[in-house]
Amino acid sequence: MLSILSQIRRAPRSASSRIRSRRNQSRDSQVGCEAMESRILLSAITGTIYDDVDSSGTKTAQDHTLGEWQVYIDIDQNGVLNSLPSGAMEPSVLANAGGD
Repeated sequence: MLSILSQIRRAPRSASSRIRSRRNQSRDSQVGCEAMESRILLSAITGTIYDDVDSSGTKTAQDHTLGEWQVYIDIDQNGVLNSLPSGAMEPSVLANAGGD
């Protein structure tokens, strides 16, 4: 299927079909903007913080949980827990002793 799609993309279009396409786009395209209601995204991030001693990728009996670690969503992707331009702090939580 992928090879068929790549062949279709590579197929050259004639100059007349490109011109017709541009005319149809300009005639049919309408840009608009409308106000939308406020939305709240209901979600949760869950898990356990642990030291993957055996490098298995899953928590096993050999792995130690890491309690009292602060976990945060790095919204501005700077690697530091900090306040945002709005003044609010990036969302964070302190894991309990069990790493949850």
